Amino acid sequence: MTDETRRDLFDDELSRALGSRTDAVPQELNRRIQGRLIANLRPVIPIPPPGICFAGIFGLLAILAGALILITRTGAGKISDVQTAAMALLFVTGGVLFTFLLTRQFAPSLPQPIGTRLALSIFGFLVIAGTVALFPWREPGTAWNVSWQCLIRVIEFAALTAVILTVPMRRAAMLSASGRGAVVGAAAGLTGVAIQQFSCAYQQASHLLLWHWSGIAIAAAAGAVIGSMTRRISSRHA
Repeated sequence: MTDETRRDLFDDELSRALGSRTDAVPQELNRRIQGRLIANLRPVIPIPPPGICFAGIFGLLAILAGALILITRTGAGKISDVQTAAMALLFVTGGVLFTFLLTRQFAPSLPQPIGTRLALSIFGFLVIAGTVALFPWREPGTAWNVSWQCLIRVIEFAALTAVILTVPMRRAAMLSASGRGAVVGAAAGLTGVAIQQFSCAYQQASHLLLWHWSGIAIAAAAGAVIGSMTRRISSRHA
């Protein structure tokens, strides 16, 4: 489509919208407005269907977590097959939940069989109950604050994941900047917890709950703050 054709289309739209009042707009000003509008036109790339978005995001998180687990697992503590399978199932469940919440950012009208707060509450209960049931609360002779550095590693892995997730999430609907940031942070935090779970030498319930799983809350809060700040900065420069 040529610039002349676009200008004709804009003239028609202005005429339909304003009627005879378009005659009051100077021709030079009218052309300047048209020039700016035409310069800002960009081709529209359709967003993939929700199923494709879900598979892409879940696959991205799974590949990233799997690769980093293989790299960092050299110093892992002893963990049984039952514990490995149960924790893997828990991480997959959380991954499906957070991926669905991220997918809804692309398709806000997507049906939700269960409320977000209730789903997160159920998942939180499964995390606490599963961790306490699968692992000893504390090994004899160890302190409750053993290896707080694990939380730092969880946050580092979460930050890396969040940066990668930001690329596809730029096309998501901006219904709530803080809400989107919180979901991205939570999904990234879950990935960080999964990576650290299979590379940590301290497999005790108190340690895992305090220095691993708390990383999700921190990452979600950080994501909400960053999302809100980014929206404010964008609004000021708009």
